[in-house]
Amino acid sequence: MTILFASVVLGLVSCAAEPTAAPFDIALVKESTTPFQLTILEDGVVTAAEYESAVLAHRSCVENAGASPGEIESLGHNQRGFQVEIIADTEEEAARIDSLAEACHGEYLSDVADVWVYQQLLSEKELDAIRPDVASCLRDVGIKVSDTFTMKELYTQLERLANTSALQPCMDRYPEFFVQSPRQDSTPGRAR
Repeated sequence: MTILFASVVLGLVSCAAEPTAAPFDIALVKESTTPFQLTILEDGVVTAAEYESAVLAHRSCVENAGASPGEIESLGHNQRGFQVEIIADTEEEAARIDSLAEACHGEYLSDVADVWVYQQLLSEKELDAIRPDVASCLRDVGIKVSDTFTMKELYTQLERLANTSALQPCMDRYPEFFVQSPRQDSTPGRAR
């Protein structure tokens, strides 16, 4: 039995929140993270090398759990991830491997990734600078917005569309505009 899973590493590109989300509390994350991640988060900053080491540790853990992780690849906007394949003789064995592999994310990457994503967010000034280009892209795919649109206005337009996948080309072209602040309403240090 072969089961193919996509690794849930960082699917944070969406338009589910205003770009001006509440500040991300790194101290709160540090209070409840795993020992591995705490060594990276101790100074409150995640460097590119530290982020990469967390992704590598996550991948190694997935492999040790009995799954087959693919090559690490770019997910856009300085984020990295990999596909996971689970090959097992029974559904029970596949579920056991999947459970072990899922736990790896919370142990080695989840909190480091949240801080990394937070560090990559554009400032209001940077968002305002590219907003007219994003607006032009949105209009090109049939979403009517002004050059100074707000996310609330975009949501209103999306609610009127039968197929919101029209937004995808603009999300692909301007992923940095649509990246949202990590949520802090889930338990830090756990797979999300």
